[in-house]
Amino acid sequence: MGMKRILLTALGVLVAATGAAAAPNGDGFTADILESSIDWFAILYALVALAGICVVGFKNSKRTHLD
Repeated sequence: MGMKRILLTALGVLVAATGAAAAPNGDGFTADILESSIDWFAILYALVALAGICVVGFKNSKRTHLD
């Protein structure tokens, strides 16, 4: 049950993040097309940070200081 909840929450966060990033701004501005250069290190860092946050956030709250 716990792992299923974690996966569904992570999927929900991913869907919300990609939906917000892809949403048009609606002001009619179009940027000039530039040569795209994806900074893969930044994307990897964000994914690892998100995974770390999820791991810490879903730890069992009834554990002791001995864990």
